[in-house]
Amino acid sequence: MAVGALSLPSELEPLPAVPGAYVPEDLAGGSEAALHHLGVAPMWLSQAAAGVPEKRLRLFRSTRLLAKGGRLYDLLDPWAPPLRPPFDNRYLHTHRLPAERSDVAGLDLDGDGFTNIEEYEGGETDPRDRDSHPPFTDKLCLVGIREEAFSLTFTGGDDRAGVAVRERRRKVGEEREAVANNLDLSLGGRFGRVYPGRWQAIAYEKRGVLNPRTGAMRDVSVLTVRDGHNPASPPLELTLGEERPMPTYLAVLRFDLPGHEGVLQVTPKVGGTFELPPEPGVVYELTGLSGRLEDGAEIRRVGSGGDSLAIGPCGESG
Repeated sequence: MAVGALSLPSELEPLPAVPGAYVPEDLAGGSEAALHHLGVAPMWLSQAAAGVPEKRLRLFRSTRLLAKGGRLYDLLDPWAPPLRPPFDNRYLHTHRLPAERSDVAGLDLDGDGFTNIEEYEGGETDPRDRDSHPPFTDKLCLVGIREEAFSLTFTGGDDRAGVAVRERRRKVGEEREAVANNLDLSLGGRFGRVYPGRWQAIAYEKRGVLNPRTGAMRDVSVLTVRDGHNPASPPLELTLGEERPMPTYLAVLRFDLPGHEGVLQVTPKVGGTFELPPEPGVVYELTGLSGRLEDGAEIRRVGSGGDSLAIGPCGESG
């Protein structure tokens, strides 16, 4: 049977309406709307857990599945267990991490010096953006503590005539010691020559102790001072003539950012400041150091107005 040539119209024409037929609203505009509708990739929605948006899936495209331990994992499945704990699957998918690799946690894909797991645990920063990373202080740890010998001695006076306090200090690695006498100090005033203005005399109390052998009274008056470098610490009581050891501790800090690894040249004491190599001009202050390595240290960014940050021993944080 001969088959004639099929004649097609040069332009699509709308079909005549069929009585009772349902026409979707988005197709009611005619042939242009119909062509647009056909060009949209068919999607369907999966089931979803409470609080998790429904997952949109392409009808004619397979979902990526990863195999581990004989089990298949769908990173977009809200009920799937973590493929690479402690990462959650959402983070792995959102940031296109190579979840098929067992060493994904230790990779540094953007070369900012922070591994994927450090970026995840440091605030879920973007592991593919070099400018998005945890704070540089996360790479700081306390490797040691140096002790600087220091003492105060209440040497005489009273609240009327003024009091006198001697400072004595020996720096780390030095044999000679510095001695300074602060004379005629009034209550409420600040003093300090070794550490200028560090101390404040806040109270004086006349006390005496009877010597049972001689029957004479020995002067054991007490001068109370406050340490301006440690305002949260309780006031110190200095008994007349008795040297009060007060060692000053210096923090030995190590910075572990790749390319800048090493011990900082500055060993600050409480109240001292330092900078980190990758951010010149940003100043940090040492705000706490007990003298015990296991207690770590505390720092704060100068001018930030924020709370102090805890810096752990290198065995824990580094």
